[in-house]
Amino acid sequence: MLPPLLLKTIPNAIDSAGSERQLAENLFYGWGYNAYKVENKLRADDQLVRNQISSWLGEARSEVARKEAEFRRDKLPPPTRQNPYPNKDALIYVRALQQIQRDIEAVEVEIRNAPSPANDRVQERHRNETSTLFSLMNADLALASEVLKMLRALSDPSFGVREISLDGIKSALRERQELLSVVFIL
Repeated sequence: MLPPLLLKTIPNAIDSAGSERQLAENLFYGWGYNAYKVENKLRADDQLVRNQISSWLGEARSEVARKEAEFRRDKLPPPTRQNPYPNKDALIYVRALQQIQRDIEAVEVEIRNAPSPANDRVQERHRNETSTLFSLMNADLALASEVLKMLRALSDPSFGVREISLDGIKSALRERQELLSVVFIL
């Protein structure tokens, strides 16, 4: 069983401080950057969630590779004089497992390289930063849920290639990308 994805909440010390302390804290944090600010916390949490998702996808890929090696060991013996060619059905199954590994790797790379909204004034003109980051976090958590479903399917002893589908993960990733697209209507 995989551990749940937990995000910590840390109260902002500057909120209850006096004006001198707020100035000292702001100087300490680089004149205005506050790690406890909701937007900065959401940006960092977005990276943490995507990193965990990538880690889970790496586990899924290694599990499929393990199952492939196990299947090869059991069903694809070394060639002999009597049987010089491997079983065609077994080769089709092995190729399907290899394709799943490639697909998982492609999705993992896409998630690791997924953009986050920039912290600049241009972005702020087009959207509310806080609500966008909250929506992005919800999209990332939906993505994590889809990855966990796939991992549960992989851990099932009656594992079959047809049961592994990345469609839910890909659609959750598409929804995440749509959140960040800016559509201009003229």
